[in-house]
Amino acid sequence: MNGVGLTAGKPASGSVLRAEGRMRPAGRIAAAALLAGGLVAAAGAGPAGAYTKSSITIDARSGLVLQSHNADARHPPASLSKLMTLYLTFEAISRGRFGWNTRVRISRYAATRQPSKLYLRTGQRVRVRDLVYGTAIKSANDAAAALAEKIAGSERRFARLMTQRARQLGMRRTVFGTASGLPARGQRTTARDMAILARSLIHHFPQYSDVFSTRFYRFGRRTFRNTNRLLRSNPRVDGMKTGYTRRARYNLVTSARKGDVQLITVVLGARTSRHRYRKTGRLLTHGWRTARSSAYLRKTPHGYVRIATRDGGGGGKPAGTKARRSETAHAKAAVRTGKRKQVAAVPRRRPGKPRIDISLASSAVAAPRIAPGRRPARQAAARSNTDRRRVHGVQVGAFYRRHQARSAIRRAMRALPKSYRHRASHTIVRKRTNRRSIYLARLMGLGLRQAQRACGTVRRRGIDCMPVSIGVAAKAPAAKTVAGRSGKKAKPRYAIQVGAFARYKWARRGLERAHKALPERLAEGTNDRILAKRNRSRRPIYRARITGLSFSEAREACHILKRRSLDCMAVRTSARG
Repeated sequence: MNGVGLTAGKPASGSVLRAEGRMRPAGRIAAAALLAGGLVAAAGAGPAGAYTKSSITIDARSGLVLQSHNADARHPPASLSKLMTLYLTFEAISRGRFGWNTRVRISRYAATRQPSKLYLRTGQRVRVRDLVYGTAIKSANDAAAALAEKIAGSERRFARLMTQRARQLGMRRTVFGTASGLPARGQRTTARDMAILARSLIHHFPQYSDVFSTRFYRFGRRTFRNTNRLLRSNPRVDGMKTGYTRRARYNLVTSARKGDVQLITVVLGARTSRHRYRKTGRLLTHGWRTARSSAYLRKTPHGYVRIATRDGGGGGKPAGTKARRSETAHAKAAVRTGKRKQVAAVPRRRPGKPRIDISLASSAVAAPRIAPGRRPARQAAARSNTDRRRVHGVQVGAFYRRHQARSAIRRAMRALPKSYRHRASHTIVRKRTNRRSIYLARLMGLGLRQAQRACGTVRRRGIDCMPVSIGVAAKAPAAKTVAGRSGKKAKPRYAIQVGAFARYKWARRGLERAHKALPERLAEGTNDRILAKRNRSRRPIYRARITGLSFSEAREACHILKRRSLDCMAVRTSARG
């Protein structure tokens, strides 16, 4: 109706001017009526349909739809696809696949993407932080392609992950074709689905909200300005993303806050860049006025925009006050009935065989854990408390690669206070599932309450965490100690070399510093050795080593020493040490 009114008004006015001298009075009256009708129709359409194909306004907190116009109409996403690219990037960072400062090698495919771009060079190594800010602020296509290749190996596979994650979030009418939003066959979205994605970003990753609100960012010798002009003209706007292609025209997803009300607006298919900003301003003004109207909230004619949980569960509103009260009531009832005997948090088990999906399991997977059943009375009586003891700790992720587990442990250790760092000992447990090994990153050696507090601290930093509790033997077997080794054991042992020195006393000092840094469980049963060897200049070199360690103990000891800025190298020795 809006398009008919606008197009009918313009030709009518032109025809009146050209034929004004020859037109009859009756014709003039009809033309004037037609022109007035077109203008009234255009004015009656209001801000909902002016200059845009579709739009929607929702309350970010409750998901209440305050305004919608063709919200389910299909439309090319353009650069709004980068919101899903950033969502999967934040998810991979929080799951420990890579860090904020991890260097990403730029491939030839990413470097040759069409503008806008950062003009990255093939073979250049760029931090994930720079790629994220370049994607969000500059809307760089080469940065988005580099992130896609880092997560999924190729942009084509990453596009499938984007579509799969969109289905899990509740975006039923969205299909992604590229990580950057460049034109691709079959790529489409809707205003409602983009509102779901924006709300999911706000609720699932609030720690990264400054990425979208940053107005300027410096990369190398260049400073880039955010493509969202509302960040400079409207002080209440705090994100999100712009988008444009020739077919999709001008699009904009905006997040704005006024007092305790936060709104999300989506504008798709605006004619010009000025129209999308003007349309968004009208939607925000109308949204804040409507959000404060109790009569409108009681009617709720447009429904809700629901989002799924972060682990890809079923859609629905985030847990509100009633949901939290019900969960608390169930927890209290479980305590009263004595059903909460398990210390560790157990993830929900999926029915059937455990399936590792390509979407999120390529970086991190949930460790399959089985809830312990009730032990028979005879077995419990036969095994006394002195034979076994409980060791508590936290698990900060499960990964396909060992180095990813080590990275997750390092980030968790940096998030913990110093009193916990000195007490906790990191360990990586290898599990076999679905013909593939996964590595559980754990920090053990804490008390029960300490593990629960540590998990709370780590989660506030955006790192996944759950308390774990395992039973271990109270006394270690004598075969692990150096003194208890028999002559029949001929397996090779390992040692750590803490340095090569020019003087003997310097080697002794190096060993003393290493022993102070190592925990007692690693230093127990080891031997100190200083090997003297002459170099090419016939000068003695004293190598300080700690022998009597297994392979895993040597690697763990080296990790601890390197964290204390001490040199360390794991070496293989003979069975006699």
